[in-house]
Amino acid sequence: MRTTKFLFTLVILFSLNSCNENAAASENDINTASKFIHYCNNYQFEKAASLLVKNASNQEKFEAIKKTFASKSSQEMQQCKQASIIIHEVVNQNDSITTINYSMSNQKAISQQITLIHTNKEWLIQLP
Repeated sequence: MRTTKFLFTLVILFSLNSCNENAAASENDINTASKFIHYCNNYQFEKAASLLVKNASNQEKFEAIKKTFASKSSQEMQQCKQASIIIHEVVNQNDSITTINYSMSNQKAISQQITLIHTNKEWLIQLP
Protein backbone atom coordinates (compact mmCIF):
# COMPACT_ATOMS: atom_id res chain seq x y z
CA MET A 1 0.00 0.00 0.00
CA ARG A 2 2.80 2.40 0.91
CA THR A 3 4.58 1.78 -2.39
CA THR A 4 1.36 2.33 -4.31
CA LYS A 5 0.79 5.60 -2.49
CA PHE A 6 4.29 6.84 -3.30
CA LEU A 7 3.99 5.70 -6.92
CA PHE A 8 0.68 7.54 -7.24
CA THR A 9 2.20 10.66 -5.69
CA LEU A 10 5.18 10.45 -8.00
CA VAL A 11 2.98 10.04 -11.08
CA ILE A 12 0.95 13.11 -10.06
CA LEU A 13 4.06 15.17 -9.40
CA PHE A 14 5.66 13.96 -12.62
CA SER A 15 2.54 14.90 -14.59
CA LEU A 16 2.41 18.35 -13.07
CA ASN A 17 6.12 18.81 -13.55
CA SER A 18 6.07 17.85 -17.23
CA CYS A 19 4.16 21.04 -17.95
CA ASN A 20 6.87 23.11 -16.30
CA GLU A 21 10.31 23.01 -17.92
CA ASN A 22 11.97 24.72 -14.95
CA ALA A 23 15.03 22.70 -13.95
CA ALA A 24 15.38 24.40 -10.58
CA ALA A 25 15.47 22.16 -7.54
CA SER A 26 12.21 21.78 -5.70
CA GLU A 27 11.16 22.18 -2.12
CA ASN A 28 9.92 18.57 -2.32
CA ASP A 29 12.28 15.59 -2.25
CA ILE A 30 10.16 13.25 -4.38
CA ASN A 31 9.53 15.95 -6.97
CA THR A 32 13.25 16.69 -7.25
CA ALA A 33 14.01 12.97 -7.65
CA SER A 34 11.32 12.69 -10.31
CA LYS A 35 12.75 15.65 -12.22
CA PHE A 36 16.29 14.27 -12.09
CA ILE A 37 15.27 10.81 -13.30
CA HIS A 38 13.05 12.29 -16.01
CA TYR A 39 15.83 14.55 -17.28
CA CYS A 40 18.32 11.68 -17.39
CA ASN A 41 15.89 9.38 -19.20
CA ASN A 42 15.20 12.11 -21.74
CA TYR A 43 18.89 12.88 -22.26
CA GLN A 44 18.52 16.38 -20.78
CA PHE A 45 21.78 16.12 -18.86
CA GLU A 46 22.33 19.85 -18.40
CA LYS A 47 19.00 20.12 -16.57
CA ALA A 48 19.73 16.96 -14.56
CA ALA A 49 23.15 18.32 -13.55
CA SER A 50 21.52 21.46 -12.16
CA LEU A 51 19.80 19.26 -9.54
CA LEU A 52 23.03 17.70 -8.23
CA VAL A 53 24.90 18.61 -5.09
CA LYS A 54 28.01 20.30 -6.47
CA ASN A 55 31.02 18.14 -5.55
CA ALA A 56 33.71 16.12 -7.34
CA SER A 57 32.24 12.74 -6.38
CA ASN A 58 28.82 13.62 -7.81
CA GLN A 59 30.36 15.00 -10.98
CA GLU A 60 32.38 11.82 -11.53
CA LYS A 61 29.35 9.58 -10.97
CA PHE A 62 27.19 11.76 -13.20
CA GLU A 63 29.75 11.51 -16.02
CA ALA A 64 29.50 7.71 -15.71
CA ILE A 65 25.70 7.94 -15.97
CA LYS A 66 26.01 10.06 -19.11
CA LYS A 67 28.40 7.52 -20.68
CA THR A 68 25.97 4.70 -19.89
CA PHE A 69 23.13 6.57 -21.58
CA ALA A 70 25.35 7.49 -24.56
CA SER A 71 26.06 3.80 -25.20
CA LYS A 72 22.37 2.90 -25.56
CA SER A 73 20.88 1.97 -28.92
CA SER A 74 18.16 4.13 -30.43
CA GLN A 75 15.55 1.56 -29.35
CA GLU A 76 16.85 1.61 -25.77
CA MET A 77 16.85 5.42 -25.85
CA GLN A 78 13.19 5.41 -26.86
CA GLN A 79 12.37 2.92 -24.09
CA CYS A 80 14.08 5.19 -21.54
CA LYS A 81 12.07 8.18 -22.72
CA GLN A 82 8.80 6.23 -22.39
CA ALA A 83 9.60 4.52 -19.08
CA SER A 84 7.74 5.22 -15.85
CA ILE A 85 9.37 5.53 -12.45
CA ILE A 86 8.50 2.80 -9.95
CA ILE A 87 9.21 3.80 -6.35
CA HIS A 88 10.06 0.84 -4.14
CA GLU A 89 10.94 2.68 -0.95
CA VAL A 90 11.31 6.20 0.40
CA VAL A 91 13.39 6.48 3.56
CA ASN A 92 13.38 9.81 5.36
CA GLN A 93 16.60 9.52 7.33
CA ASN A 94 15.98 12.89 8.96
CA ASP A 95 14.56 16.30 8.01
CA SER A 96 17.28 16.92 5.45
CA ILE A 97 18.18 13.52 3.97
CA THR A 98 15.89 11.21 1.98
CA THR A 99 16.88 8.03 0.17
CA ILE A 100 14.73 6.74 -2.66
CA ASN A 101 14.95 3.20 -4.05
CA TYR A 102 13.35 2.94 -7.47
CA SER A 103 13.40 1.17 -10.80
CA MET A 104 12.17 2.03 -14.26
CA SER A 105 9.26 0.28 -15.94
CA ASN A 106 11.53 -0.78 -18.82
CA GLN A 107 14.04 -2.35 -16.38
CA LYS A 108 12.00 -3.48 -13.38
CA ALA A 109 14.64 -5.95 -12.19
CA ILE A 110 17.29 -3.23 -11.85
CA SER A 111 16.80 -1.34 -8.59
CA GLN A 112 18.53 2.02 -8.25
CA GLN A 113 19.00 4.44 -5.39
CA ILE A 114 19.46 8.17 -5.05
CA THR A 115 19.85 10.31 -1.97
CA LEU A 116 18.41 13.77 -1.67
CA ILE A 117 19.83 16.43 0.61
CA HIS A 118 17.84 19.44 1.76
CA THR A 119 20.07 22.50 1.79
CA ASN A 120 19.36 26.22 1.40
CA LYS A 121 15.61 25.54 1.16
CA GLU A 122 15.93 23.18 -1.80
CA TRP A 123 16.40 19.45 -2.37
CA LEU A 124 19.44 18.32 -4.37
CA ILE A 125 20.65 14.90 -5.54
CA GLN A 126 23.65 13.16 -3.98
CA LEU A 127 24.49 10.13 -6.12
CA PRO A 128 25.43 6.93 -4.23
